[in-house]
Amino acid sequence: MRSLAFLSHFLLATLLTAQQTEVIRYDVDQGLPQSMVNHVLQDRDGFIWLGTGDGLARFDGHRFVVYKHDTRDTSSISHNAIWSVSERDARHLWIGTRSGLDILDRYTGRATHIPAGDPATDGCWWPLSITPERSLFYSPLNASLLSVTAEGEERIPMGLSPSYVMHYDTLTGTLTQVLGRDTLHTKRSNGTVSYSLLPVDATERITDLIPMAGRWLVLTTGGGWTWSLSEGRRTLPATADAWLSGTPGTKRGRVDTRGALWLAISGRGVIVLDSSLNVERAYPLVPLSERPLNLTNITFDAQGNTWVGSDGKGVFRIAPQRIKFGRCMPGQGATWEPRSWFVRGFAQWDEHRVLVSFYQGGLALFDERSNTLAPLELERTTLKSLKDADFQHPRNDRNGLIWGGDLFQVYAIDPVPEHLVYEQHTPMGNSTALGKDGDLLVLTPNGLNAMRSNGGIVAPENVRSPRLVDHYGRNGRNPERFFVTPTGTLLFGQAVLPMQAWRHDSLVDIGPLLPSVRFTSIVPQGEAHLWATSNDGLYRLNAHDLRITGHWTIHQGLPDQYLYGMLPDGEGAWWISSNKGLSHFDPATERFTNYGISDGLQSTEFNSHAYFRTRSGRLYFGGVNGFNHFAPGPVVKDTVQARVALIGLIAQDSAVARSSGIWPTTLELPYGRNHLRMDLAVLAFGAPELARYRYRIAGHTAWSEHTAERPIEITDLPAGTYAIEVMGINPDGLESAATTLLTVHVPLPFRASPWASVLGGGLLVAVIAGALLLYYRQRTRRAMERSEQELKELRIRARIAQDLHDDLGSGLARISALSHTTARGLDRGEDIHAPVGKLTNLSQELMHDLRDVVWTNDPRGGPLAEVLLRIKEHLHDLFEGTGTRCTFHLPAPLPERPLGATAKRALYLIAKEAAHNARKYSEAEEVRFTFAIDDAHFTMSLMDNGKGHIHQPTTTGHGLHNMQDRATEIGCTLKALPGTHGGFEVILDGALAALDL
Repeated sequence: MRSLAFLSHFLLATLLTAQQTEVIRYDVDQGLPQSMVNHVLQDRDGFIWLGTGDGLARFDGHRFVVYKHDTRDTSSISHNAIWSVSERDARHLWIGTRSGLDILDRYTGRATHIPAGDPATDGCWWPLSITPERSLFYSPLNASLLSVTAEGEERIPMGLSPSYVMHYDTLTGTLTQVLGRDTLHTKRSNGTVSYSLLPVDATERITDLIPMAGRWLVLTTGGGWTWSLSEGRRTLPATADAWLSGTPGTKRGRVDTRGALWLAISGRGVIVLDSSLNVERAYPLVPLSERPLNLTNITFDAQGNTWVGSDGKGVFRIAPQRIKFGRCMPGQGATWEPRSWFVRGFAQWDEHRVLVSFYQGGLALFDERSNTLAPLELERTTLKSLKDADFQHPRNDRNGLIWGGDLFQVYAIDPVPEHLVYEQHTPMGNSTALGKDGDLLVLTPNGLNAMRSNGGIVAPENVRSPRLVDHYGRNGRNPERFFVTPTGTLLFGQAVLPMQAWRHDSLVDIGPLLPSVRFTSIVPQGEAHLWATSNDGLYRLNAHDLRITGHWTIHQGLPDQYLYGMLPDGEGAWWISSNKGLSHFDPATERFTNYGISDGLQSTEFNSHAYFRTRSGRLYFGGVNGFNHFAPGPVVKDTVQARVALIGLIAQDSAVARSSGIWPTTLELPYGRNHLRMDLAVLAFGAPELARYRYRIAGHTAWSEHTAERPIEITDLPAGTYAIEVMGINPDGLESAATTLLTVHVPLPFRASPWASVLGGGLLVAVIAGALLLYYRQRTRRAMERSEQELKELRIRARIAQDLHDDLGSGLARISALSHTTARGLDRGEDIHAPVGKLTNLSQELMHDLRDVVWTNDPRGGPLAEVLLRIKEHLHDLFEGTGTRCTFHLPAPLPERPLGATAKRALYLIAKEAAHNARKYSEAEEVRFTFAIDDAHFTMSLMDNGKGHIHQPTTTGHGLHNMQDRATEIGCTLKALPGTHGGFEVILDGALAALDL
């Protein structure tokens, strides 16, 4: 029966998991590379690292940065299946992957692989101990230890079967492993080894081993139990055993910093055990409709959050430190739940229990000692009377009776004998309130009665108020709200009528109030003041003449205009419920601090009359989804400061790169129009959506506050040096110390300096004087330009003549000789096909050379790509049919930058000359042409694998000297030297500016 009861409770709790606002899930939709998360780590900078089955992810609370293996990048991680993540030092992480161990530089994102023996068995390394002197790992893939020190790596075979469950004591150096199904192997630092047989059932498999005081907590696929040599196997307490039993999946455990034990149970969720191993809290994580739930890992961060990895559901963040208020609501593991969680009100039942009235859910008792809710058990006749009653607004009178009811019924319950002591039916309706002396007042169309009680006997006593009774009798509708002040003034409110005040059976003025204002609660403060919550904010009134002495609305900091109730915190401040959560109000400072669902409230909406202070001093506020309870006074706030990290820097629309992974501390921006963008991460994981930061430009702007995902954008800084300061603000408003994120220098150009004005006047005088000389110089310049143009044309003619002589002279001489030879052969009747063919080929070659002369002497220049393609075409034609193979190494795509006419001619002719020499003299099997270019230089080379030397002809205009002259003409250097693999190589090297000549 116990298991069935637990199962039904568990199913209901999982269906209502969405109400657990402290559980946040991150999956592929939020940026994870895969929904299987095997490991979670928070580094010392505050970032969360998640190892998945398909890559590594870094999380800052808003964004994921993913690292994956890339076959084209040797600095990427060695495999996408991540087995472990651990911190090596302030800058590096150990990443255990399926194919080995990597060191990841967190600042640059570059990984270095650490080989550990045979690649076939190198992988799946789990960290056991990480110290500055040594890092120790274990791999179930090879059942070996790996020790990494400054001297190198050492792989230590264990000589045992692989273990997937183990514990390493970093203080003693003791390694405990589960071998096989039931063998406990212990190896101590002194080398001694011991074995124990664990009492494992045949149907279960051990999934985790957690050390406790003198014993082990053993988690298995079938449940969990404790074991020690002296005590043997012992069952867990019933609450924990009910969660662990009957779940065949993996279970993991971890102890947090305060000593609480957290268990991740596949198929069910997460539970927290106290020191006696009883369930303290439970988190189903996902509703039943999203099962199965396979959990893989559990760990904690510095902010007190618990991270739970899963296989198929991503990672869950449990933020219990965000829950600032006790609560009783769906999904919190209550052993009993009402039909409706809509709370009507509270009353004191006994010293430790509070009566809670639910709409259609009946009455229940909440025990403050155990924080448990149970239905109210009454004797049969009382239950029969209250069967169809709506016990609204329960309240205690001065004699301990609890009064409640609805518009047509009034009931009184005595909590000591636990039965009904009074019942009244009023067909025409009633209104009730506690009088100033602590007795219940009931107003009906027939009169106003004080319900006096003595010894459990109730005797109504008429309070003479004929004008009051006549007023509401004629009205035909009883007031919906009825309050009594400490001075005896009666306040009434209705939905369609303005507030009214009666004193000594006469109407008195109140306000002034707008007719639409409706009070929802009246709370006295001493004898001088009344506080009133309303549909129009918070009011303070003079208790004697009912004048309004204060009014606060959303414009002064309230979360909502519609308020329900307020209770004192005992230190002069107030707690106020509203339609948008709870608010703490300090009248001395007139400051409101507002709390919402992320702080643990049952919902944002609370109810009228559902507020109460118990004898123990705890405050209760009820709403539409249960109730909250807490000790008054300041709520404990998160004291962990939010770190602010720079994750992106853009200046003048260009990304600023890190230097060795470090962001620059100073940056120079141009004067006039400048722009700077800084992307930040505010590392506060309790409620990252509430984390913020402030920044200022010291001495230039005031502090400005923004949400974490919003970048800092700065434009048009004037000349000067500026320090950009930033501070993090955690979800509870705690500010970190201001730090300088970046120093920006904007230099003042000379044109904007005072000297520019002085020189401006001098320049004006110089301009006037220059204008007087302009006319004279223009005439002289025109004459010089004509002379230079004529000289330029002469140079071009001379160069064309030289090229025609060099390229065509010898060819024409050969054509003449072949013509005479062909004529003589024809006269003698010889076969002239061979000389005619030579004559044809030579003519075509001369035509090609003539085109080259015209093209190279074109003064318009051309694109670099065209020159490279022409060289490539020439080499193909030159070596066609020779048996020499031509290869080319050109930029892809070809550069489209323009060339000057001189550079175009020099590049082409040098390449052409070198190619002709290689063809004539090298007898090479391969000729390789290479052209490389970067932001500052270019290199062109032609290399052959032939004889290794070059014959230098003596004919003027040919050979190596001619190539040297052309290189010198454009300011480049030319080298002719033996090739790296034999043969000969001609290399032209120069600055990029040479291509513009």
